[in-house]
Amino acid sequence: MAWPTTACLRGAAPCCKPRHAHAAVALHAKAAPRRQARDQGQRRGQRGVLPPCAAAAQDVGEGSYHTDNNNGQTVEQRLRMVQNMVTTAELLVPYDRSAVNLGLIIWGAIRSIPAKDRVQLLSRLTAADITRLWKIAGQRYTAPKQQVAAAIGAEYSLWKDLPAASTEVSTFRGKAALPMDALGLVSSFSKAFFLQPEGDQLYGRVLLGKTPLGDVLYPLYFKASVGPGVVPTTQELCDVTLRYLPPQQLGLSRDDLPRSGWPQPRAHLPPFHDGFTDYLRAVAPGVYVGLGYRTASTEFNAPLYFLMVHEQVESLI
Repeated sequence: MAWPTTACLRGAAPCCKPRHAHAAVALHAKAAPRRQARDQGQRRGQRGVLPPCAAAAQDVGEGSYHTDNNNGQTVEQRLRMVQNMVTTAELLVPYDRSAVNLGLIIWGAIRSIPAKDRVQLLSRLTAADITRLWKIAGQRYTAPKQQVAAAIGAEYSLWKDLPAASTEVSTFRGKAALPMDALGLVSSFSKAFFLQPEGDQLYGRVLLGKTPLGDVLYPLYFKASVGPGVVPTTQELCDVTLRYLPPQQLGLSRDDLPRSGWPQPRAHLPPFHDGFTDYLRAVAPGVYVGLGYRTASTEFNAPLYFLMVHEQVESLI
């Protein structure tokens, strides 16, 4: 299978130095405060934190990383193309690395899939594919800002996938890349994001979907930070950080919860204890790959990779 080419971007500016972590995310620019943004009538996605170099898209024309013209491909063909790209990514060594950025190519390929069909990636990508996708998504941070701007577009923001008000809940469906010997564990889950009524802090919780009792025993609330972050153990970049803090540090009360039937925050049971933290990378609009591990544990714990696809934003009014 041939990868899409990027010949028209060969004249772009020199690539950012990948070792300089914050240089690649310098344009994670913060817009006006959320309340001010809403007062000004801005749409969802124009507030909050922008992805790397997205702001520069206003001054750069769209390049060949865009795949709006699908050349008559069906949704099935586009899904299969993405699956093949991820599976074979480690086997491909571009002749001109500066002209090919797999992270941006995957971004464009997934964006060409209708939003309602992207959830099929959860069943098509294997545990090995999800782990591989983390590395692929990381290539976006090394791309020149002109290429990133052309691929992402001026209108994209991480906040487009997240709630715009405390009366909304944004839900993602997910799949954990569990090892083959993890018998009895459930790989599927959901994540629900919501804004705290006072202060607009972004929170969320994991819904394991085992049984109602399971969701009570594992409320799994987290505090989210949208913006450039670094995985402590590897110094890898990420776009969103989810911290599963103990109740006394979480800053979340029962009155802050968007649904009356949700349990009150409580201490996390294993394996979500010892400072468990998720680090997310945006792969494409509505699609994220992440890894999680116990940051406070004194024992070695291998990261758990997972894939998340945006499902819906639900209004509670």
